[in-house]
Amino acid sequence: PMNSFSDGIHPFFTWNKIPRASSYGLVLGGDEDCSQIILENNGISEKYFQYPIDAPPLDYNSAYYWKVISYDENGDALGDFSSIATFRTPDGIIEIEFIYEGWE
Repeated sequence: PMNSFSDGIHPFFTWNKIPRASSYGLVLGGDEDCSQIILENNGISEKYFQYPIDAPPLDYNSAYYWKVISYDENGDALGDFSSIATFRTPDGIIEIEFIYEGWE
């Protein structure tokens, strides 16, 4: 999710492929500069990543911040981290609608 709402508390992150990148790193933070790190993964081989099911769940109705960096085949950074993106998790309220049709 980029500057929007996520579909759940285990969001799916995607970014553009970087030429010559062999892997990517993702930092998920609870504050605007990502210094309060919730998750850090520097071994992502694809241009996408889903927040792990076995990681502590994110809170509902909360803002989170994330950034990525690309690495070459030697593990050296190909530049700086991306700009920080933000997203908000859903409110966690499930609405159920009952439709009752009376007897005729």
